[in-house]
Amino acid sequence: MHKLDPDVRRETSIMGIACALACALMLAVFAILHVFWPDTVPFGGRVIVSGILGTGIAWLNFFLMALTVQAAVGDMDEETRRNIIKGSYTRRMGLQMVWVVIALAVPYLQPAAAIIPLLFPSNIAKLQAFFNFGTNEKKS
Repeated sequence: MHKLDPDVRRETSIMGIACALACALMLAVFAILHVFWPDTVPFGGRVIVSGILGTGIAWLNFFLMALTVQAAVGDMDEETRRNIIKGSYTRRMGLQMVWVVIALAVPYLQPAAAIIPLLFPSNIAKLQAFFNFGTNEKKS
């Protein structure tokens, strides 16, 4: 196994912290909405566990993507690199689809709280790019 690149370690750590904060915010929204609409918006152990597990799956997907990009940066031709990235994408989307099926099928899990976190990494990355967080470059 190859050594984890310091940039990959830093970016996945930042994403992990950001995903945890997003999960806490999501759970707070569930709790607040539950106060006003207790019959419509659930809150409790199911929601908390589902949110944490969904966030873990979302972060794992990001981490696997980062590992793939790290591996694809090596000395290889463009077609091999493209195949590695395409294969990784297919497997990672499969992982997420399996999680969605589990979230919908397992009675203890709360589907919305389990699935919403899958949106965290892409939205966090967009916010990061918009605000230029985590980069050493300055906006011109």
